Amino acid sequence: MRTNVKHKVVLDTCVVRELLPHSEMPSWVETFILMSKKGYSFSLADGTVLELIKQISTCQIRLEDLPKLFVTLELFLDMAEPVLPGKVDLQGRIGALRKGHNWTLEESLQTGLRYWEMLKNPVLEYNITAPQIIDDEIDSYREMFNKTAAQSLQTDESVLIQAFNVLDRQCPDLIPPLSTRMELQIKYFYNKFKSSSLQQKGYNPLSNKNSNDAVDFDLFRYLSLPAFVITFEKKYLNLSGFIDSIQTRWLMKPNDLCLRWEKNVEPFPIFSSS
Repeated sequence: MRTNVKHKVVLDTCVVRELLPHSEMPSWVETFILMSKKGYSFSLADGTVLELIKQISTCQIRLEDLPKLFVTLELFLDMAEPVLPGKVDLQGRIGALRKGHNWTLEESLQTGLRYWEMLKNPVLEYNITAPQIIDDEIDSYREMFNKTAAQSLQTDESVLIQAFNVLDRQCPDLIPPLSTRMELQIKYFYNKFKSSSLQQKGYNPLSNKNSNDAVDFDLFRYLSLPAFVITFEKKYLNLSGFIDSIQTRWLMKPNDLCLRWEKNVEPFPIFSSS
């Protein structure tokens, strides 16, 4: 039986793919099983589920491999919330929703369980649900660039400061404040926004090759809980080289989390102000 959960760990798509039956069982699985019994709650990101369903639909993942994948995941996932919903649900968990919003933790848990059932019925859910959700994510991500450009003609640090001020005015009583909880996400977007203004070789959010960035971007939201995000994506693992934020240390490979836990060195995410 698991102890009271205190520390959230969220898995990216590439980490789950490493558990497919045709691969050798990674060494970190056994450690994750131990951690799940020692106060850690492992969940898939909701975007991870959507990406997995899409990969199943395009035969990048075989349907016949899913039963064994689920068996492995269920060894360490928190089956009370095998999938952790993002956006509004994360805001509700940290107390950042405006008064009058009828969000409840119970409904959030049910949403996570529905995502899990989506993954267990991927062909049906891909045809009905997943494509529209992914398209909405892409549209929302691109619109962020349009809104930021419309609200400011500048690409200097004043845009960043303005974003942090707006966040803190939304939830003035939240401790730690939203500017702390969402620091890495905002700074990451600011860097992308600056790059998008470059005439040559700048970042283009409208490019099809960058469409997956929309789903990936939501991974940053989980850091607000706080939580660790487990991934193999180099674009996230190398952020400490150009973004100053303690949260860059909360994105890591699974084996790195295992080492931290075993050595008791930064074994869980903590806001410096908490």
